[in-house]
Amino acid sequence: MTSTIWILAVIGLALICGFLSWERRAAEPVLPLRLFRNSVFRVTSMLSLVTGVIMFGSIIFLPQYLQLVRGISPTISGLRLLPLLTGMIVTSIGSGRLVTKLGRYKIFIVVGTGILTAGMALLALIRVDTNSWVLSAMLFVVGFGLGLFIQNTILATQNGVGIADLGTATSAVMFLRTLGGAIGASILGAIIIAYQRSHLAGDIERYGAHEGPRQTFTHGMDRAYLWAVPIGLVAFALSFFLREVRLRTTAATSARTATAESPG
Repeated sequence: MTSTIWILAVIGLALICGFLSWERRAAEPVLPLRLFRNSVFRVTSMLSLVTGVIMFGSIIFLPQYLQLVRGISPTISGLRLLPLLTGMIVTSIGSGRLVTKLGRYKIFIVVGTGILTAGMALLALIRVDTNSWVLSAMLFVVGFGLGLFIQNTILATQNGVGIADLGTATSAVMFLRTLGGAIGASILGAIIIAYQRSHLAGDIERYGAHEGPRQTFTHGMDRAYLWAVPIGLVAFALSFFLREVRLRTTAATSARTATAESPG
C-alpha cells in the first residue's frame, strides 16, 4: 500500500510539472502563470485549496454518520444538514450587505476561517449519542464560518486581478477549492479507514457486534476532524496575508486599478 501511494505521488508530481511546463509555453494558457505574480490571487488560490480540504473533505462524512451510526434515512440525514446551510445563508447575505456598506472584505475572510476552524474542533466532539440539537448547533457554527469567507474570497480575487483575467482567475480559484475537496475527502477518508482497521476488532469485543462498528466509525470520524483543525489554522493564518484592495466602482476605474495593483 505504501509503495503504491509513493508511485501515485510521483506520477502526480510529474503531471503537475508537465502541466506547468506546457502552460509556460502555450500561446493561450488555460491558467496563465503570470496570475501568480499577483499577491491577491496567490493568497486566495491557496485559501481556496486549503479551505476546500476542510469544507468538502469533512462535511462528506456527516451523512454517513447520520445513516450508519444514528440509523437515519438518507432523506432525513440530508434535512439534518439544514442548520449548516442556514448558517451559510445568514452570513453570506449579512456579510455581503456589510461589504457593500463598508467597502471592506478581508475581516470577513479572517473571521470566517477562524470560526470554521472552531467548528471543526466542535465536530471532533461528536459521539454516537450526541444530542440532535447539539449537533445542529455544531453544524450551524461550521456554516456560519463558511458563509463569511466563501463568496468574499471570490470577491477578493475578482477585485484584485485585471478585467481581462476575471473569468480565468475566478475559475481557477473555484477549481482549486474543488481540488482541495477531492484531496480532503481522500486524506480524511484514509484516516477513518485506518482507524477502523486498527480498532474495529477491539471495539466489537468491548461494545458488542452491533455497537462496536458504530463506535469505531464515530471515533475515526472524530480523529479525522481533529486532523482538519490544523489545516483550518493554516487557512486562518493565510487570511492575514491577504492584501485588501479598494473595491472597484466602475468597469473603467476597475481596469485602471487592477492594472496598477496587479503585480503587488
